[in-house]
Amino acid sequence: MKREYLPNRRESYTMKLTADGVTAHVSISPPHDVGAPKEVFISGPRPGSQMDHVLHDVAVIISVALQYGIEPAALAKSITRTPQGNAHSIVGAVIDLLNLKPSATVENDG
Repeated sequence: MKREYLPNRRESYTMKLTADGVTAHVSISPPHDVGAPKEVFISGPRPGSQMDHVLHDVAVIISVALQYGIEPAALAKSITRTPQGNAHSIVGAVIDLLNLKPSATVENDG
């Protein structure tokens, strides 16, 4: 499997996502051709905090997986869920958003 490298400049959409009481700012770059997004950025509730760093690192891992052709649906099958089927964490909520099945509150972040 070969990694799909992205153009240096690309469009992205930023939104505020809240899941299980945790709010994060998420930027998603839509595909430059067809298919699923290939890049995501996640900023935690407190810039510079340990949670913020973890979310940045998780976004890199998700992005690389997407660039290697892993579908968001495959990632979504593997996350922890509530008994109602919603993502249990902000990371899972981001994956659901990439899978076009939001399980958290999404707000336009301008």
